[in-house]
Amino acid sequence: MSRNPTKPGQTPPKKRPPQKSGSHHRHHDEPQMFFERLRSKGIQRTIYIVLIVVFAGGFVVGGVGSGGGLSLGDLFSNNSGGSTTDSSLKALQDKVKLHPKNAAAWEQLGLAEQSDDPKGAIRDLAKAVALAPKRLSARQSLATLYQTQGTSLQGQAQNLQSEAFQLLQAGPQSSPFSRTFTGPLTGVGSLPIDQAEQAQLSDAAQKLQTQSSKLQSQATGYLGNAITQWKVLTQQRPNDAGIWLQYGTAANAASDKETTTKALKQFLKLAPDDPQAPQVRAFLKQLNPPPTTSGSTGTGSTGTGSTGTGTGG
Repeated sequence: MSRNPTKPGQTPPKKRPPQKSGSHHRHHDEPQMFFERLRSKGIQRTIYIVLIVVFAGGFVVGGVGSGGGLSLGDLFSNNSGGSTTDSSLKALQDKVKLHPKNAAAWEQLGLAEQSDDPKGAIRDLAKAVALAPKRLSARQSLATLYQTQGTSLQGQAQNLQSEAFQLLQAGPQSSPFSRTFTGPLTGVGSLPIDQAEQAQLSDAAQKLQTQSSKLQSQATGYLGNAITQWKVLTQQRPNDAGIWLQYGTAANAASDKETTTKALKQFLKLAPDDPQAPQVRAFLKQLNPPPTTSGSTGTGSTGTGSTGTGTGG
């Protein structure tokens, strides 16, 4: 028996689809549609670019990329196949080619080169000073670099001299083949092998001393140039105590006692309360010790006798 109540010849009624709750399904579908849109490639790419821009802006605003510390160039320099310093150096070199009479450009190039190429930096800073003699920053950088190079070479020369001295002091006694004669053979002399070794040591020491003298000569030249530049700076900035201190320091490295004393005294005159003033005063006393009073006692006794004689007369 059929369960369809429709009479013969009558069209069956259409079934109505079940009604959906509008508010429920709308709230249910919105998050799903949002995440489907978010998963699209276009949205992903946009968000990725925005994050990169925000990240880069954070470095710049925070000052990380503009001072000492990490920068975006540092982060990607290992993968870029080149150095940020190299590219900036190349840009400065191109700049001085385009503007060969631009003193500021030559100074910037010199400052960029001073770590890896001090000789080139000196050349370029000297160019800046020649183009603009009153440009204090360039002259001060040049004087400082001259002094740094001179002091460094001077230290190397002293180290070589010390090595040569130690080599000569050691002598063949340090050789396992050396032999000391005793008994009837005392005073016979050294073995031939000792004489040969001594000759080798003397030759090696002589080579070290030659290298030391060469470095010392170069150091003297650099320090002399530094003194010249600091002297000009004291004329351009006569009331700058720091310049007088640097002037005196360079002169002392060059063993110029007179200039050292003059410059350091002027420093103390301009900045008597400077934190370094006590140290400078102590150094000046050591550099220029007062006359010895060892003979004053004997003179005093003689003088007393003379005084007594004079009084008695």
